Amino acid sequence: MKKTVSLRMIMITVVVMGCMFFLGCSGAEKKAQDLYEIAAFEEQQFNYEHATELYNQIIQEYPDTATAPKAQHALERLDKTKKIK
Repeated sequence: MKKTVSLRMIMITVVVMGCMFFLGCSGAEKKAQDLYEIAAFEEQQFNYEHATELYNQIIQEYPDTATAPKAQHALERLDKTKKIK
């Protein structure tokens, strides 16, 4: 009986920690995506300096998100078109 309770507690702990991990990751991704949308808007408004700052912020603060490579590509695109001063 004790082994079952111990195993059950371990399983519950693992599930809870896994949920916390995935919720934390999705929160970071959401923040990065929100910043990306703002940066894209700034770029559309010809505010390239602020867009560049926001893209860099994504790369620095959320490097492990799916949005970070998009931000890197946006910076490269801006650089190629000579929009970065």
